Amino acid sequence: MSPDRRLDQLEPLMADVLQKVDRLIEGQGQLVEIVTSTKTELEQVKTTGEATAAQLEQVKTTGEATSTKLEQVKATGEITANGLANLTTYVQQGFASVNQKFDIVQQEFASVNQKFDTVQQDVADLKAGQELILQLLREKLP
Repeated sequence: MSPDRRLDQLEPLMADVLQKVDRLIEGQGQLVEIVTSTKTELEQVKTTGEATAAQLEQVKTTGEATSTKLEQVKATGEITANGLANLTTYVQQGFASVNQKFDIVQQEFASVNQKFDTVQQDVADLKAGQELILQLLREKLP
């Protein structure tokens, strides 16, 4: 085989190899772009994840503060409920006492009314007696 013929056989093979090498280089360039793009996106995801974690921590802190305030409100509500129950009992006892005193006063008024009626009857009887005495005196005295 002559050197020209060998060169003729090698040229297409070399062109094919160079073409494949170019494609590989181009593919590697695309891979580098994809890796760079992926790295940028990964950084964005990492930043977003960190921000989300910070927000989650704030929500957790707010939730704990809310829970503490809720416990305080619950305790205050229980104290208020106990105080209201005690006040209600005290007021009911006071009304019961006032009702008893009103019953006693009503009984005393009834007794006073009865005595007053008796006194009025006695006064009426006395007036009748005085009238009778006056009439008798007028008849006896000319």
